[in-house]
Amino acid sequence: MATIREINWFPGHMRKALNRIQEKLKQCDGVIEIGDARAPFSSFPDYLDRLTEGKLKVFVFSKIDLADPVCLESQMKRMKEKGIVPFCLDLRDKKSGKEILSFLSQVRTSQDQKYQKLGFPLPIKRFMVLGIPNVGKSTFINSLSGKKKAAVENKPGKTRQEQLIHVSDKVYIFDAPGILEPNYEDKTVIAKLALLGSVKQDILPLIALSDFLLDFLKEKYPESLVKRYEVLITGENEEIFQEIAKKRGFLLSKGVLDVERARKLLLNEFKNGQGGFLSMIEKKNLFQYDQDIREKNHLTLIAGFDEAGRGPLAGPVSTACVVLPPDYQNALINDSKKLTDRERRKLFKEIKEVALAYHVELVPVEVIDTINILEADRLGMETCLRKVMEKLTPEFLITDYMNLHTDLPLLSIPKGDATSLSVAAASILAKVTRDDYMINLAKQYPLYHFEKNKGYGTKDHLKALEEYGFIPQVHRISFEPVKSMYLGEEQLRLFD
Repeated sequence: MATIREINWFPGHMRKALNRIQEKLKQCDGVIEIGDARAPFSSFPDYLDRLTEGKLKVFVFSKIDLADPVCLESQMKRMKEKGIVPFCLDLRDKKSGKEILSFLSQVRTSQDQKYQKLGFPLPIKRFMVLGIPNVGKSTFINSLSGKKKAAVENKPGKTRQEQLIHVSDKVYIFDAPGILEPNYEDKTVIAKLALLGSVKQDILPLIALSDFLLDFLKEKYPESLVKRYEVLITGENEEIFQEIAKKRGFLLSKGVLDVERARKLLLNEFKNGQGGFLSMIEKKNLFQYDQDIREKNHLTLIAGFDEAGRGPLAGPVSTACVVLPPDYQNALINDSKKLTDRERRKLFKEIKEVALAYHVELVPVEVIDTINILEADRLGMETCLRKVMEKLTPEFLITDYMNLHTDLPLLSIPKGDATSLSVAAASILAKVTRDDYMINLAKQYPLYHFEKNKGYGTKDHLKALEEYGFIPQVHRISFEPVKSMYLGEEQLRLFD
């Protein structure tokens, strides 16, 4: 079955439209970006943001009636911090159109100063409306003009050609077709856009997309989910959809539950704002977290720290420190546990190439068993810091909930690898390094399947321990059940 991560989609008409948009932008004084208030950053491609760099930008949150007010307020704040003028408007309300039209009419450019000096009337302002399909661009334009000048329909791809629309005697609007990014590296973005109705849902596998939505709702809106469908959400997804089908009376011939219909029901009700399922919570901006620290403390160099392998029964704990360039951004970098092995390895290579300094330290099993895993973890991070400081001195340290013995300013935060770009990068270095160590160890001890379990207490690993015993200096004798096995052997030696 295809998964969300395997999706690639960029219709040919969008590529042609994108070329035309680039040409038309030269004639525009600014751009109006439209984003779905339920997921504004997913619903406005980075590609378009880069394309319009240097232009005056106004951001309009559409479909605010379907969004979570708390999330929306946070997104508005982020826009202002980026120097973008945000508007949170109900586009169906005529007053909303007047408010933003008043703002656009008062925009002044460097060209206006020349006209004023010569005593000429100011030229008409031209703005381009940009956004993904079905995000509300046509509704916005109709709100501005007070008339139905753009076709509106609740499905993607309605506008195929850019149109120049006269909305007032001072403002012209280019209505551009909805554009998606040519190749979304974060494939979950495509899933979100399908859920919001910005791409056709039928281009994605039904099971993969409905499972993605159900997992999201179970995590973020469990009460709404239970209330809407009157089901328990503790079981597997297939069981939950079966229960929804049963409750709604979705049956095929011979009384077989129509689970496919239940999956489509969930997708359609979410897209239409039914059930109180509100915003698709956006992925945290890890770069912005680090950037806020830089700006607040007037500094440049941040060192992020993390570890991999605290919990396994075998193998070292891996610790890493990395100092990234202050302007380096990569939206794919995240907590290593949330990435596939292939994604981690690709990022591992890139992080090492771009880092100003980094070091990974493997703290051996003997040390873990002597000073305990927490202190071994701390020791590894402090060793990493010393090694990095041989090349440069960071101005600020961020760790994943670990205090270090240092005079440098340090911030210890829970879930640091899902919050800070620097910590997330360190988590990837630590994880891949340790995984490779365990894969090589598996060649020495193939019976324990370290290449698969990485030393964790999986079923096959525990079975191997039971059959073949523990391996000295490979297994951690301070961890159960290895500890009991080790103590049992020591007791036997006393009676020999």
